[in-house]
Amino acid sequence: MANKIYPAYMPNTIAYDMGGDLFTPVDPHICEQLNHIERYYGKLNPQTATKWCDGATLNPYVIISGANTWGVEEKLFGEDDILAELGTGFLAGGFNMFLPVANTSDTTSRMRIVWGTGTMAASIVLNQYTELMYHKLAANAVYSPRAIACPVIPFFIAGLPVKVWAQHWNLTNLATISFFLGAHSFQNP
Repeated sequence: MANKIYPAYMPNTIAYDMGGDLFTPVDPHICEQLNHIERYYGKLNPQTATKWCDGATLNPYVIISGANTWGVEEKLFGEDDILAELGTGFLAGGFNMFLPVANTSDTTSRMRIVWGTGTMAASIVLNQYTELMYHKLAANAVYSPRAIACPVIPFFIAGLPVKVWAQHWNLTNLATISFFLGAHSFQNP
């Protein structure tokens, strides 16, 4: 198969059972760590109770900070959202890129991306989140994508209705960051 990475060519990756034979794959999904398709998503307008993202929009998500604390949750991916455009025969690997496009504060921001099947609060208790720091130095600075880890593939494989949220923390109350969320996929073995 074209573009397939075979275990014998990746001796130093987590795709191998380090307790025994180094050339025995642990899991076929781990061995297929070649991203095939990347897509960016923005906010569905208007959002419904279960559909929150749009793969064909230039409408960014906007997260709003509290005053030196976490702000309110922003809904990113709802239980009925589907990453169908990632292609037939591909598994949605998760959200892996944060692309900021605007912000209102010139101080450092802290962001949290949360995923789970229940509420955002319950997912935080279960430690199902990742954090990133963001600081735009000048008003005319160029925005660039930032890699993130939001591994929702276990939910997709299990057929569970996963949801993804974001929160923003800044010293300034009601500071905002506008962004798009990137998703990637792997070829289904």
